[in-house]
Amino acid sequence: MTRLKRVGLSFACAIAAELLVCLPMFWWNNHSAEWLGFLGFVAYTSVLVVPGWIIALPFLLFLRRTDGWHLGLIVLIGVLIGPFIVLGLDLWYWLTVPTGLFTIFRPWLYIATAISVVATAIYLTAFKLFAHPTQTLSS
Repeated sequence: MTRLKRVGLSFACAIAAELLVCLPMFWWNNHSAEWLGFLGFVAYTSVLVVPGWIIALPFLLFLRRTDGWHLGLIVLIGVLIGPFIVLGLDLWYWLTVPTGLFTIFRPWLYIATAISVVATAIYLTAFKLFAHPTQTLSS
């Protein structure tokens, strides 16, 4: 699979994971859900998803295979990047606001972890399916 295809695949997986995590959560919290509110919620979570995708992009371009240690590194980076972004934002908030308390906003930590896990699973599944096309018998 070419680099451009891997970039497109990873971005599509990140957006698909964001929608798959945000839609049930938004519907669960707002039973009279309006689509405009959902689009605002997705836009707000995209502020975290797109930077996470940009940070993971060099690793995705470097790692071309999904066997051995490559697979472990892709899973490790993919699953941990979302929670570390949220923890980094919490640390930045703690350093800039003089309250003296370091608090982790857990709902966003859970959302970021769920999006990271789902995006990694979708990416690895799609990469395995599309990276090596099936051989056809030639007559």
